[in-house]
Amino acid sequence: MKIAFQPDCPKDVAESVRPHLEEFSYLCPLWMQRVEVGYWYGETEFTLQMNLNTNYREALLKVAPKYLQESPERRRELICHEIVHCLTIPLKQVALEGFEDLKAEDPAYSILCRKVDDVMERVTQDFAYSIAYRNA
Repeated sequence: MKIAFQPDCPKDVAESVRPHLEEFSYLCPLWMQRVEVGYWYGETEFTLQMNLNTNYREALLKVAPKYLQESPERRRELICHEIVHCLTIPLKQVALEGFEDLKAEDPAYSILCRKVDDVMERVTQDFAYSIAYRNA
């Protein structure tokens, strides 16, 4: 898997992110050919966000300014969590595609989408903890 940094990604962010991406790269699905790292310069609620583009076999990891405020151990855990999303997001996408037969106005639609989102986030975190602390 190739790791690339967008030109405007600060050097200290790249130096902090790269080792963890390399450490956990074995978790990336074989179809994933590239992870591009970008920096989020505005205010945001997230610390990191992984966006998959399965059609083009790549992902974009967005890093928010508050990432560098985290401890080194927490940064490692956050990167692991986002890489695990590469394994769990396709499952979520399949579930959400299955819900498309429901109308968006149907109350069941929003309930099911919220439930899938919640459970996938918990499963992702469970995997990330198990992997990040397997030898601790």
